Amino acid sequence: MPLSSDIVNNIVVAVTVLPNGNIVVGGSFNSIGSLPCNNIAQWDGNAWSTMGTGTNNQVKALAALPNGNVIAGGQFTTAGGAATPYIASWNGSTWTRMGTGLGNIVRALATTSTGDLIAGGDFNWAGDQANPKISRWNGSAWSRFDTYVDGSVLALAVPPNGDVVAAGNFWITGQEARNVARWDATGCSAMDFGLTGNVFALTTLATGDIVAAGPFTRSGPTPLQHIARWNGSAWLSMGSGVNGSVYALTTLPNGDVVAAGGFTTAGDIPVGHIARWNGTTWNAMGSGVNFGIYALASQPNGDVIAVGNFTSAGGVPASKIARWTQPVAPVLNSQPISIATCPTGAATLSITASGNPAPVFQWQWRPAPGAPFINIVEGINKDPQNGPFRFTVHHAQEAELAVDSFAGFSSPGVHWDLRCIASNSCDSATSDIATLSICRADFDCDGGIDCFDYHAFVVAFETGVPELGADFDGDGTLDFFDYDAFVVAFETEC
Repeated sequence: MPLSSDIVNNIVVAVTVLPNGNIVVGGSFNSIGSLPCNNIAQWDGNAWSTMGTGTNNQVKALAALPNGNVIAGGQFTTAGGAATPYIASWNGSTWTRMGTGLGNIVRALATTSTGDLIAGGDFNWAGDQANPKISRWNGSAWSRFDTYVDGSVLALAVPPNGDVVAAGNFWITGQEARNVARWDATGCSAMDFGLTGNVFALTTLATGDIVAAGPFTRSGPTPLQHIARWNGSAWLSMGSGVNGSVYALTTLPNGDVVAAGGFTTAGDIPVGHIARWNGTTWNAMGSGVNFGIYALASQPNGDVIAVGNFTSAGGVPASKIARWTQPVAPVLNSQPISIATCPTGAATLSITASGNPAPVFQWQWRPAPGAPFINIVEGINKDPQNGPFRFTVHHAQEAELAVDSFAGFSSPGVHWDLRCIASNSCDSATSDIATLSICRADFDCDGGIDCFDYHAFVVAFETGVPELGADFDGDGTLDFFDYDAFVVAFETEC
């Protein structure tokens, strides 16, 4: 579903979620809807806002620090009008330079548990020292990794133990690290045979395993299909992988991995450029999007924010930014309550339910004790066994049901059962049974049986119009039998 109805006028390639839940996106755009914004903007759940005057060129990577500051990296050299070579920090009101900046394009950012920032890209300098392609910012200064990376770092990840994993299009001499490498307290090390093609995305699992994705097809002798999991000693396939390049990865709170990019099948199922891996199988995420996804971010509730160059998501218009919400089976938050009314009165029953997608409702009734429940339809409902009883319904497929125009009673008092089923694409939930009781002798609907009911019936009978309620036996005509049926109901007090 779209995050908002606003149109983004160019591609979005980066996204991050702030500790307060706000969403920041970056790319090559200069407007979202009617809001002018230069390559970066923030969504607070209701509206987009600018972040100062933005940047003077594309934002390629974003990261959120624990204190809520936003780090942007990319191809720009100014942010907020000030010189900020290729990287800058936003504190909620102002852009600031990070040391003397970096020497070239920043393509990836990641944060550590201590609040340090890791930057990767095409640069050979950070601050005033050589830092080939990867560097660490501790809040006040840049420091090097003491490893020469020959190429570009395109993705970064920090597993739970604090190690740093970098991937991209590079070779590390002396470590035989091909396109992916790991740094721990002792230095840099290769990750088995590495990967045979570019790596565009990384994500970490709670176990410390790493998932990598890109246009690679092997790790040494092991065949892979654009995505693989590192278990600490080797790269493993994830099912049969996907049929095209993966540009973005994220891990959900439950440990599932979401992959997105230019592919259209995952495992053996068709998908719309995005799919979910549950550790065993690939699953589609609705109908996906119509064009490529370039970045993903997950939220604490399991929702996923996707950005890219697409124009629809889930079959509805979505301009470059969309949210996938975690499916949740219906939960009934309140139950229908039994109610009593009279033949000329009306009754309302209701339930409340939550779920994702939002539940749809279907009310049902049971024409006779022990009979199966049948669906209530909008308008006139009749006994399916051709009995005389009938009633009119409004909102048969909504949370609040309205019933009126009772007719065709075959006994002095009527009691029948109703229930509601709330359902969505995940599951369904059936409500408790509520009883609707109709006291036929309470003709004036005041809740009591007295002479006023008798008088009201006589007046209705003498009009000669069956629809006014005096057609007590439901045969469509007014005659002695209706009068007799009312007397029986009156004498039994219902």
